[in-house]
Amino acid sequence: MGSVEVFDTLTRAGAAIDAGRLEEAITLYGDTLDLEPDHIDARLGRGMAYLHLGQLAAAMSDFQRAEDSVPESPAPLVAMGDLFFTRKDYTRA
Repeated sequence: MGSVEVFDTLTRAGAAIDAGRLEEAITLYGDTLDLEPDHIDARLGRGMAYLHLGQLAAAMSDFQRAEDSVPESPAPLVAMGDLFFTRKDYTRA
């Protein structure tokens, strides 16, 4: 899968999120991650979809893997803060 296909898959995943089809988005993000495991946008997008479905462990796993793959990016930490806020763990958020 080349970059054009990755872009297309991520675009479709974003459209699925916008339409509220979170399970479909998770599958599409997973398709990208199968080929590019360190793709931060796919990793964070899938994590946020899991978060919105209440699957907090799966969401945290994606956020931590995103942080591991791109440690200089603040985006995974922001996503983890969202997760802690959702859990009402305001101290960690």
